[in-house]
Amino acid sequence: MTASAKNARMLRAVERRLKKFAERDVPAAQRTAINKTLAKVKTRTVRGVAKAKRIRPSAIKKRVVVQRTTPRRFAALTFYRRAVSAIALGARQTKRGVRAGSRFYDRAFIQRVGPKGTAHVLRRKGRQRYPLESPKVVIREAVDSVTPKTVRRVIRSDYQRLYQHELQRRAKR
Repeated sequence: MTASAKNARMLRAVERRLKKFAERDVPAAQRTAINKTLAKVKTRTVRGVAKAKRIRPSAIKKRVVVQRTTPRRFAALTFYRRAVSAIALGARQTKRGVRAGSRFYDRAFIQRVGPKGTAHVLRRKGRQRYPLESPKVVIREAVDSVTPKTVRRVIRSDYQRLYQHELQRRAKR
């Protein structure tokens, strides 16, 4: 085998590797960087909303869903903005009412329902026995104000670094 034939074969192998890198590894690095960035967005959004409303992050963590990006699907961040029930804040009964996190609900009580003991915090609306209301913490405004700022800030600060890291990691293989 001559030197020129050997060089031509090596050149074709390098071309195949570069083509594979451009067609498969670069999009995969983009997807991985997007998914990792969205995971950070979820964490920071939950923390921001929890801090704004003075509740535990675990009470709203399940309300944020990240749909990871794949070759056939775009990424999405979904935040369920309905109010958080007082029972989710670790409610406990006191003599005068119910303490849930840092909040106190006067004349409230914890009602256990069903054989498994599902609990609800209820409070009387007036002086009579009925009607009852379930006290909640409204998080809609906090979600609407915190989420866009957090998404912009995290994507701007972390995406490029994660993308470069993933490209280098795939190039070394």
